[in-house]
Amino acid sequence: MLVVKLEVWPGGDATRAYKVGEAHIVNDMTGTAERGNYDVALLHRGKHVQREGVWRRGKVARHLRQLSPYHLVLNAFKAALDD
Repeated sequence: MLVVKLEVWPGGDATRAYKVGEAHIVNDMTGTAERGNYDVALLHRGKHVQREGVWRRGKVARHLRQLSPYHLVLNAFKAALDD
């Protein structure tokens, strides 16, 4: 599972950082050695606690594993946010 944590650093100060979100990208174990399939969940954190739990869901199918993990993160966000 990949976990992407979103933080705000006010004025670039890491000591004052606070979380605003998190993305979970989970291999669903149905892919092949070359391509993976992933379930995506976007969650709010911190000041968005009134939206506790999963905010959006998505699915990435047939992701080419040889690509950078940033490609997977990009496709995961697209899958979960595409209306």
